[in-house]
Amino acid sequence: TAAAEEPVPAMQSLKGLFSCTTNVVHGSYLRETTSALLRRLERSSHASGGVTLAELRLPLHAEGDAWVDLARWASDLGSLSSRACWVVQLPVTSYAALKGRRAILDYGELLDNAFGPLVKLVTEEPHGEVWLKLQELLHHVVAFELSACLAVTEPLNGEVPEPSEWNESHSPPLAYQFYHLWARLKGLNCARARSKQKELGLRAAASSPEALACAYLLGASSVSGCGSLSSHLPLQYLYMLDQVGVAVSQCSKRSLGEAGALQKLFTHGLRVALCTEDPAVSHWSDDPLGQEYGLAHSAGFSNADLAELARNSQWISSFESFAREEENVEEQEAMGLRARYRRAQRQEEIEFLSSLIPDKDQNHL
Repeated sequence: TAAAEEPVPAMQSLKGLFSCTTNVVHGSYLRETTSALLRRLERSSHASGGVTLAELRLPLHAEGDAWVDLARWASDLGSLSSRACWVVQLPVTSYAALKGRRAILDYGELLDNAFGPLVKLVTEEPHGEVWLKLQELLHHVVAFELSACLAVTEPLNGEVPEPSEWNESHSPPLAYQFYHLWARLKGLNCARARSKQKELGLRAAASSPEALACAYLLGASSVSGCGSLSSHLPLQYLYMLDQVGVAVSQCSKRSLGEAGALQKLFTHGLRVALCTEDPAVSHWSDDPLGQEYGLAHSAGFSNADLAELARNSQWISSFESFAREEENVEEQEAMGLRARYRRAQRQEEIEFLSSLIPDKDQNHL
């Protein structure tokens, strides 16, 4: 689904009408297109060219009943497909827009709206139809993503207020939002772990070096967009060492940043995969992902390169079957030539960095 960067009133733009779950038509257009996509995923098979799975973004503008509205919208889709999972996206511009509409008082209220219902669902186990719908939706949610593609870099100066004290009209700095999203998600995952529920991942849609650095430092499993990553070698090195997933689109204006960026990231050993950013706007095919692979092939990627891109796409996704498959591959001695080469290069770099650490500090690794 298209990512709405800020919660504008529904009828002021076509984006609000066609790509929002809460508007004057109750998200019916997005629901119909999503239902058609889910049916297409269910029809895919090995006979038709391969089974297709998808991770879909679900924008959350954290005002009072945002989760209630999302749960009702998702329940109207009918039975959710096991071939699709959801990534809840929080735009960094949400606070300023919600504050301007007087929907929230401070940034702490935004965080409470985003994570409070989920914590309550785990710790209190409330009853009611709405809570059952929310629980069903959460079975298919795999991660939270902070969308920082359009964020303005702003340093943290002086004393940093608590979220409940941030009541300015403008949004908090990017690093501030990243940290508090990570902290709330950490608390939620601790509660889910005690209830033996799966943890939710942290992701980022980021373009600036600051946003990419924040995502790395806070342990994001993958990033998308990555506009400045191809020109920032230190970040590339860190992303390669920790195998942070990098999902890019060649068609979207919000992804990559220069000609040949995909080839550069791929050559430097990053775990890069192809994705679709705003396919309704950026692509001109009924098969947006196929179009991405076609463009990569036209840019000089061999069949072996495309196969590695596809495998990376599986590994950075949150589908459990692919995660188990990656663990099995890592344990196998007879790996493919390309996989052995990538692994050896990364291990060589790790050993080099380890050799720089004094012997007295080796035990702290």
